[in-house]
Amino acid sequence: MKKHIKNLFLFTLITSGTLAFGSPTTDNSAPHLELRHGAKQLVVDSKPFLMLAGELGNSASSSTAWMKPIWPQLAQRNLNTVLAVISWQMIEPVEGKFDFSSVDECLEGARASHLHLVILWFGSWKNGESSYQPDWVKSNPQRFPWAKDGNGNTLNIISTFGDATRDADAKAFATLMRHIREVDGKQHTVLMMQVENEVGLLHDSRDHVPAANAAYARPVPRELMNYLLQHKATLAPELLDVWAANGNKTSGTWEEVFGPGKPQSGVPNNADLTPEMRNTLWRKVTWGSDEFFMAWRYSMYLNKVAAAGKAEYNIPMYCNTWLQQPTQARPGEYPSGGPEPQVHDIWRFYAPNIDILAPDIYIPQFDDTCARFTRNGNPLFVPETSAGGRERKISSPRSSRIMASASRRSESNVPAVGAVLAVGDSRCQAPTKQPPPRRRTRWPKLTPSCNISRR
Repeated sequence: MKKHIKNLFLFTLITSGTLAFGSPTTDNSAPHLELRHGAKQLVVDSKPFLMLAGELGNSASSSTAWMKPIWPQLAQRNLNTVLAVISWQMIEPVEGKFDFSSVDECLEGARASHLHLVILWFGSWKNGESSYQPDWVKSNPQRFPWAKDGNGNTLNIISTFGDATRDADAKAFATLMRHIREVDGKQHTVLMMQVENEVGLLHDSRDHVPAANAAYARPVPRELMNYLLQHKATLAPELLDVWAANGNKTSGTWEEVFGPGKPQSGVPNNADLTPEMRNTLWRKVTWGSDEFFMAWRYSMYLNKVAAAGKAEYNIPMYCNTWLQQPTQARPGEYPSGGPEPQVHDIWRFYAPNIDILAPDIYIPQFDDTCARFTRNGNPLFVPETSAGGRERKISSPRSSRIMASASRRSESNVPAVGAVLAVGDSRCQAPTKQPPPRRRTRWPKLTPSCNISRR
C-alpha cells in the first residue's frame, strides 16, 4: 500500500467528519472531532479515541434475547465499538408515538460489556431501497410518494420529492437524538450516527415522478452553479470532465450543463455491456446530468434529517456509500445520487450537516477508493468492507442483503469483524483469506483486525 494512504488511514479512519461542537444541552466532552497535528481525531471524554469496531447484522440489535450472549463475546474479541441498527419502524410504529425500548436495551447491552456504539439510522432508505420505515408511511403513497422509473413503474424507493416524508423522517430522527442525549449525554456510549444507509436511486438513473421531471427541465440551481464556479480549482476531476465535455456552461438545464441523461428505451441495466465495456465505464461518469440531479436531491434530503438530529444532540454524523463498480458501472445499477466521489462537491455544498462521506468497500481497488474518498479534506471512514474486496451482487433482494453485510456471522453466531475502522494501526493483524461468499455459507471465525487492506 502506498505510504500516503497508510498515513491517511492512521489519522483519519477513526474520525467521522468536520468539527462538531457540543450543543448547549451537553457537556463539552461529548463525542466530537478536533483538528490535531494536521488531522482530525475523534475525541471522547476529552481524549482521542481509536475505534476498533465491528458491525452487527441488520436486525440483530432488535432482539435483546439474541444479543444477550453476543455482547460479551464481542468484547472478548477486543472490540471497543459496535455498529448497530435502529430503524424508524422500531421507534415510531404509530405516528407521533415513540418507543425507545430497543434503543435503551441496546445501550444497556453495550455498556454491560464496556462497549461503545455507532448507531445506524435506517429511516427512508436502506441499500437504496425503502423497507425500514413504519407501516403508516408505506401505506400512504399519496402523502409519502414513491419514486418512478422512466416507464412510469413505481419503485420500492421513497422519492426525494416527498417533503412530507423528509419532514417525518427528520422529526423521528430528531426525537431519537433527543432521547440519546437524555440517556447518554453524559456517559457517551454513542459516539456517532450514520444517517440512512447507502442512499441513491436503483433501477433507473433518476426519479421520474412529475415533480422530478419538472425540476429536471428547469435550470440547474443558481447557487450550485455559483459554488462550482467558485471552487472550480478543487472540484472532483470526474465532475470537471463532464462539465468541460459539455462546454463549461455557467447556466442551463441539467442536460444543457452536464450532457444527456439515460435514454428511456433500448438500454437494459447492465445487459448491454461486455466485460471490457464495464471495466472502462465504471471508472467514468455515465448520464452525468441524471446522477448529479439525484445527488442534489438526496444531499438536501439527508442534510435536513441530519440538521434536525444535530439540533438535539450534536455528535458526528456520516453517510455511507454503495460504490460504483464493474458489475454496476452506470447510475441506477448502483444507487444514483449517492455520495460517490464524482458528486462529493454537490454533497459538500448541499449537506454541510453530514460530517463525512464514507465508502463501503466491496471491491479490490481499496487503495484507489480510499484516495478518492480523502480528497478535499474528507476524513476516511470505512463502515463496511470484506476481506479480499469481493464485489457485491444485486441479483435478488435476499442476495443483496447477504452481500451487503460486512460483518458476517461466524459459526458461533458472533459477528465477524468486517467494519474495521482503524486501518494502519500497528497493533492489528491482517485477516485470514475468506472463500467467495455463497448463500447459507457458514463462515469461519475471523481474527479481529484493522488492516484488512494488506496484500
